Amino acid sequence: MPTTWDEFFVTAAALQKIGVQPVAYGGQPWQDSTVFETVALGVGGADFYKKSVCTT
Repeated sequence: MPTTWDEFFVTAAALQKIGVQPVAYGGQPWQDSTVFETVALGVGGADFYKKSVCTT
């Protein structure tokens, strides 16, 4: 299980090489939002997340 983004991309590439789709979702608006929020929080931290998604 990757614990960093660099590890994730290496793992994803290895999975794709053997025919496994590493990430899949339906592309529905609510799914896009969930993926964005999860990545924003995971990469940027709580302050970045709050600045990027909160408009008040």
